[in-house]
Amino acid sequence: MLVVREGQYMQQSSDGNKPSPRSAVIQMLRSLGRVVSPFIALACTEAREPIVRAPQIVIPFSVVAESPPRPRYASVVEPQSRRRLGFNVAGVLSSVRVQSGDKVSRGQLLADLEAQDAAAQLVADLAILTATQQEFSSLESLRGSGSVTARQLDRASVSLAQARAQQQLSHQRLQKAKLTAIVDGTVQERAAEPGEVVGPGVPVVVLDEAGPMRASFGCTDREIDGFAIGETAVVHVVTSGQVVSGRITSVSASPDARDGLYSVTVQLPVMQAPLAAGTLIEVESTRPAPPLLMVPIEAVVRRSGKPQVFLLEPAGDLSRVQRVEVDLGRAFGPNIALRSGVSQNAEIVGKGAYFLESGQVVRVRR
Repeated sequence: MLVVREGQYMQQSSDGNKPSPRSAVIQMLRSLGRVVSPFIALACTEAREPIVRAPQIVIPFSVVAESPPRPRYASVVEPQSRRRLGFNVAGVLSSVRVQSGDKVSRGQLLADLEAQDAAAQLVADLAILTATQQEFSSLESLRGSGSVTARQLDRASVSLAQARAQQQLSHQRLQKAKLTAIVDGTVQERAAEPGEVVGPGVPVVVLDEAGPMRASFGCTDREIDGFAIGETAVVHVVTSGQVVSGRITSVSASPDARDGLYSVTVQLPVMQAPLAAGTLIEVESTRPAPPLLMVPIEAVVRRSGKPQVFLLEPAGDLSRVQRVEVDLGRAFGPNIALRSGVSQNAEIVGKGAYFLESGQVVRVRR
């Protein structure tokens, strides 16, 4: 049976005098808990010592001014003039007599329209002109005999003039069915094929005019000062590695509205084996580049969307870093130019800047 004594439960044996073994074990555990509890509480309330971390190791970099490599600007070779040639009249294209890449001379026939009707009309007009010429000659020979009046001669003269005009008109109409090269050059494209109906002015053959080639490229407002009309530029041919000298022929006064870049045009020299249109090149200015403050790209971090570097203050084995904003310039391989933010000979964190915070103490490994 169960007996309640002093707020505790005890289980007595059937005779009611002695506690059971189970009750004795429970009493022993409760007594042990009252003894150990103060020590557990004391251990939980004891203050823990803070963990001391070793300073982060960084690699320093001394900011110096140096002349960067001159930038190269990618471009493609293009002709001085590209002509899109077409007919002045509409018609069905009969033939195109050239292929892309063909060299042509001025006056060479490039293409023609179907002109059977125009040719037949020209033959008929030539026959009429011949008959009119013979009639006028006969009347002219009889002028002195008095058998021909002046009025008859005038009418014959007018008919002869009309026949000549009609023959010339038919000849011009037939010539308009022929497309000829207006300059020496190279066929860049066949824009139409035989059997197609072409309208007046529709390009049939695209012709690159022979002569010196050129190349154009764009640069920013900070780079445009490196180019001036008449100066020499170094041209690197990407495909062959050949290096030639070009001459700057134009520099735009305002940027292009589409990309904000200033256009620069370079004329290439006349070569024994001229570069083909579309050849990839790189153009380099011959002006020496001014010295710039250069730092490793990995030394620059972005915090709140702004580029920053960490200054080491004071210089020594143990230093405190100070974050400063910088104005970035052009990148040159693994380095990037700084326009402002730090001064020459300043010491910054070159490696290890990504995980730093301003005011943190670091160990400098030199």
